[in-house]
Amino acid sequence: KGIKEGLPAVIIISLMQGGGTLVLSQWNDGVNGFIAGLLGFIVIFILARTPWYSKPSSIAPEDTPVLMPEAEVAATGEAQGKEMGFHLAFSPYYILLALTVGILLIQPIKSFLGQWKIGIPFPATETGYGFVNAATEMYSPFSPLIHGATFLFVSAMIGYFIFNSKGYIKPGGFGRLMARTVEKCIPATIAMISLTALSVLMRNTGQAGVLAMGVGNATGQFYAFMSPFIGVLGAFMTGSNTASNILFSNFQQTTAQVTGLNQAAILGAQTAGAAAGNVICPGNVLLGTTTVGILGAEGDVLRVTLIVAIGLATVIGAAVILLI
Repeated sequence: KGIKEGLPAVIIISLMQGGGTLVLSQWNDGVNGFIAGLLGFIVIFILARTPWYSKPSSIAPEDTPVLMPEAEVAATGEAQGKEMGFHLAFSPYYILLALTVGILLIQPIKSFLGQWKIGIPFPATETGYGFVNAATEMYSPFSPLIHGATFLFVSAMIGYFIFNSKGYIKPGGFGRLMARTVEKCIPATIAMISLTALSVLMRNTGQAGVLAMGVGNATGQFYAFMSPFIGVLGAFMTGSNTASNILFSNFQQTTAQVTGLNQAAILGAQTAGAAAGNVICPGNVLLGTTTVGILGAEGDVLRVTLIVAIGLATVIGAAVILLI
């Protein structure tokens, strides 16, 4: 019943956001994900005002803890305080959109701000097996002033000052916000640093190359079908699409070179497979069961989502073979 009610919205939003990403990626790969996500949000906003979804759900509240009555929500203390208008609540995203589009799409501004780059010099290295990394004055340099993290930070700070000026943040709120941010970011930061270090170490010592040559020589052209399953495995192991890409992208690219396959297609299969693998990430499954009040049913959920992940990876692998 829930699938029947929600599936039309899922299909429409997926077509708009996924299709928007495909179209915008041909225009600007720096902002396509953000703008496509914004399009998806706008579609949700519009759908909520259509006859389909403007009325209450046909599913009885007692059928699922997710549909908790408003009175119960208020009793938990989760919805207290002065109500904020939509445009005010969305103001940090307006700022983010203005910064992103205004800087990245206006070439003179982007070129000027992008002149300042940061990178650490590294000397040449050579392993005992003769794998050489040439010396570089700036290793993997980036431009802080046009980096996505800078846009996010500036938008968040301006948003804080706006909310604070309107009285939505109580005295001492900044300290509490920073403490919660640090608390939530530490686990993810440790994981990202560890995975990035492992990925760079495997690449720069030749380990990823050796593994890629072995797998590539063993599988040949069939690797095109296997590539999304590597992404799924990475997502299951690391807990996210991003972490899977950090860990396995270099391996996938090197394997594509060894087998003579299209590198862009294989890397696309990697990230698509990792996205599909999100449904079997233990953390995501636990979050889902906790949210809907069925804690302890993770095994039952995983048995269903595993079939979904394998099915999606199979479709992606078949598509890669057909397209290349």
